[in-house]
Amino acid sequence: MLAFIRLGLLAAVSAFSLTSCQKESEPTPSRQEQLVAYHWQTTNYYVKNAGQSSNVELFASWKECQKDDAQKFAVEGTYVHKTGPTTCDTEQDVTGTWHLSEQDTKLTLQEAGWKDNQVWTIVSMSDREINLERPTVIEGGFYVLQLRAI
Repeated sequence: MLAFIRLGLLAAVSAFSLTSCQKESEPTPSRQEQLVAYHWQTTNYYVKNAGQSSNVELFASWKECQKDDAQKFAVEGTYVHKTGPTTCDTEQDVTGTWHLSEQDTKLTLQEAGWKDNQVWTIVSMSDREINLERPTVIEGGFYVLQLRAI
């Protein structure tokens, strides 16, 4: 009987030791932390029109030298659209500013030298993918932009 009690006590101590050594899960990074952590490359870009069954593909019509470009967001609110390894004749890096708003559901981009900014709704965001959309001039249509971390 004493051996049975010792075995039970040993099992309880072992279980406690194992659970007390488990790592706590790390907090989910904020959307700003996710944005600045990587370079982001476009994987798809299209127009989604209300009432139509198919999308109008835009990314497929891009030149190959545009498809390897990437955006890098900096903590201080600036960004650079960097030309990828395959460059077009007239392509160059573009800079601007960015900020999140409306409880981090809107991403506003202001390209240097442009009067108008672009306000994108963050539809979904994981640590390696971002899905954005913004209205088109067509009633009920949206530009959809999908990015992945590289």
